[in-house]
Amino acid sequence: MNVDVRHAFLAGDSVVAKLMHEHDWACSSLGPPSQWPQSLRSVVNLVLGSAFPMFVAWGPQLCQLYNDAYRDLLGDKHPRALGSPLYEVWSEIRHELEPLVERALKGGSPYCENLPLRMQRGRADGDDAWFTFSYSPVQDEQGAIAGIFCAVIETTKTVIAERRLLAEQARLHSFFQQAPGFVAVLRGPRHIFETVNHAYLQLIGLRDPIGKPVHEVLPEVVEQGFTALLDSVYAKGKPFVGNSVRVMLNRTPTGTPVETFVDFVYQPVFAADGTVDGIFVQGHDVTQQHNAQRALREADRQKDEFLATLAHELRNPLAPIRTAAQLLSSSAASTDAKERAVDVIARQVGHMSHLLDDLIDIARITQRRLSLKKEPLRVGDVVDAALEAARPLADARHHALVVHVAEPQTSFVGDAVRITQVLSNVLNNACKYTDPGGRIV
Repeated sequence: MNVDVRHAFLAGDSVVAKLMHEHDWACSSLGPPSQWPQSLRSVVNLVLGSAFPMFVAWGPQLCQLYNDAYRDLLGDKHPRALGSPLYEVWSEIRHELEPLVERALKGGSPYCENLPLRMQRGRADGDDAWFTFSYSPVQDEQGAIAGIFCAVIETTKTVIAERRLLAEQARLHSFFQQAPGFVAVLRGPRHIFETVNHAYLQLIGLRDPIGKPVHEVLPEVVEQGFTALLDSVYAKGKPFVGNSVRVMLNRTPTGTPVETFVDFVYQPVFAADGTVDGIFVQGHDVTQQHNAQRALREADRQKDEFLATLAHELRNPLAPIRTAAQLLSSSAASTDAKERAVDVIARQVGHMSHLLDDLIDIARITQRRLSLKKEPLRVGDVVDAALEAARPLADARHHALVVHVAEPQTSFVGDAVRITQVLSNVLNNACKYTDPGGRIV
């Protein structure tokens, strides 16, 4: 194409430059390019030569002249927008643009970053878009402001991407805060709290840790060795895992330390150069589980102690029963002796039945409780029952049992089996630990 020297400012191979040559300017208040003032020609030449979206709005009607890059922002408004008034082209957003245009026409240079605009560029219902741009006043040859120059870029994709990123960060932050375990991120060799979740705040008593070092927020853990562990993980770059670790925490400003048990991991966080620049802390408060296991172990221990004691008590009635059984099988035993033997067996079997009731009652075994069957008793009867249980062992070791009961008819209320157990154990121990042939009073 041979370019008219008068239109040399429209030189170039761009689509819009060619369109300007061919455009019918009779319908535009700008008139043909040959009549444009030099100030407008210079700006148009600048616009057409740029790969950045630009336009100039000139004259009383602010007729638009733009480049190929700006054409892409116009959508289906191109090519009719060429030479058309600015407010006619963008009638749907005139309310947002007009204050900015007025400022530029008065000599100002308004700048907008990521300005949201709902524009009609092909879709019937319009579309939301964001732009970063500036308006600059353009003077004519007389020094009067005759138009505005605009450099603009559409930032819709960037804004949407940033919003998606922020939404994802908010979602991750929500997950972080709602995590059932406690989480904290520490930065630097002083272990500065960068972020914590709600579970961590509950663990440490709702103290405000952000931006502060561990030793300042949790001074009570320093002597317990936890800051030394953090120093080691930071220096060596190797994680530390603790299971059911005991830690004393001040959960109230003036309260005493509370015993807490935690499962946790100190995981080193590495920078891009491979060095450690922080520590990720994650764990669970397992105090309830630990205490439950400890209570279970204690219950097992108590049960074992109870059963051992009960087994010992069950052996005591066997000796008099065995002696009575031998007496019953003897042909030389008198009728009275055999009747007394039957009484002994009946009494001792009743004793054993009472003890077996204890064994069957699991609740009493685990709680180490004994039920008492109280009834009126006489001192002499209880002593006789205890002697009856202890005499076989005393006879076997040739001990002399000497009994003094000042008032055998004295009565009291108690559990006959339990009282007999007490006296029988005392007598049996005396028999066991007294040299054979001794005297027990």
